Amino acid sequence: MAILFKGADLMPHWSEARRKALVDQAQRLEPMFENLSTTVRDLGFDSWRFTVLDPNPLRPPLLMKTTLDDSFGDRYVEQRLYVEDPCYQHGRVSLQPLHWQPALFNQTPVLWQMMRDVGVNHGMSQACHHTNGWAAVLCVGRSRPELGVDEFQDKASTLLSLTSHLAVATVEPVANDGTIGLPIRYTDKLLTKREITVLEQTATGHTAAQIAADMSLAERTVQFHISSAITKLQVPNKTALVAQAILRGYIDWPLPDLDR
Repeated sequence: MAILFKGADLMPHWSEARRKALVDQAQRLEPMFENLSTTVRDLGFDSWRFTVLDPNPLRPPLLMKTTLDDSFGDRYVEQRLYVEDPCYQHGRVSLQPLHWQPALFNQTPVLWQMMRDVGVNHGMSQACHHTNGWAAVLCVGRSRPELGVDEFQDKASTLLSLTSHLAVATVEPVANDGTIGLPIRYTDKLLTKREITVLEQTATGHTAAQIAADMSLAERTVQFHISSAITKLQVPNKTALVAQAILRGYIDWPLPDLDR
């Protein structure tokens, strides 16, 4: 597992202190990333790549941590493939999970061949956005079997949970320190305890019907709490709601237990 983070010469807008703070934070989280490798395998994938993107799409990622070998990362940065990577292009503008269909990499044949060379033929990715403009993207891949639509939809909520947790754990402590200059975690009390409980279960993949049965509520009541939270946090949908709830500190839990 490697940390790929090129020096200040590639990122003149970031001071060396800021660069070092983010790298140091990722290194402190090594046990979490080791646990992530196990979780990703349990999810049915062979490899993962977690990236904190620069707000400027023409600049290299601020941080990339991956189980892929170093040669992949070196070529990826040297050839500036981050500019055309469809996973990042999608992740910058959408919180919807991305299913890697064959046509997705038609415009990036070099990247597609590099991925195939390291055994990544199928996969999916998920982004998490911060209100200050940065985005983090988690990609998971495997050589086989092909990722079908049903499996993709079934695993989307878990991937969202993983991505949001990694984004918060990696960037927020540095932001709180003031080093990167991002806002500290929100301290607002907009959501009720019941709404937070519903969101916690939503984030771990439970449907409204499952949450209703578990909490002894009517399903329409669960839907009401979700709609209320969407309105309060001013997000467009349930996927964005979960990500925003994590970033605001309403939800804080370890990497999902896939046996739950």
